[in-house]
Amino acid sequence: MLIVGLNSSPNQDGLTASVLKQVLAGAEAAGAETVLVHMKERTLEACRQCDNGWGQCRQEHTCVIEDDFQALREQLHAADALVFANPVYFGELSEVAKTFLDRLRRCEAFEEGPLTGNLFLGIAAAGGSGGGIVSCQQVLERYCQHMRMKLFDMIPVTRLTREYKLESAYLAGAALAKALAASSPSPTG
Repeated sequence: MLIVGLNSSPNQDGLTASVLKQVLAGAEAAGAETVLVHMKERTLEACRQCDNGWGQCRQEHTCVIEDDFQALREQLHAADALVFANPVYFGELSEVAKTFLDRLRRCEAFEEGPLTGNLFLGIAAAGGSGGGIVSCQQVLERYCQHMRMKLFDMIPVTRLTREYKLESAYLAGAALAKALAASSPSPTG
């Protein structure tokens, strides 16, 4: 069982990354293999809206833009679950999150594919006032639905709730790995 964690925060040691790392640590402790990707390190261009917004992505389920998107998408296709960690900016996703997820849902949205049925755990981390978490989680849930993934959990966290949410994040990661193990076919002998 493979769980990919995408950190869409530019800060690799901040609140968002800390919660994501705890989810992945809990998953590893429960027997899952995990991969952590810092999206800041990737080159991702915004959707060009080819053919009035429904070009190659809808027809061939690939993107015409040659950047790191396809490699990230292939990592997700090989995974059983996605943990998507996002810093809350003005009640929304980060710019890199929007860029990646806009392109991903265009390639994945119109028929069942490798992400269909995979588990999704979203993290919305608000560092300032703590506002905007609910609207950010709603956006993440819509992306999850468009890609036909199964929503496993959402973890809202603020700078004020950081300490106990880190513990919850670890437990959520372990629960995610256990859910994957329970849904995996047993080896036959």
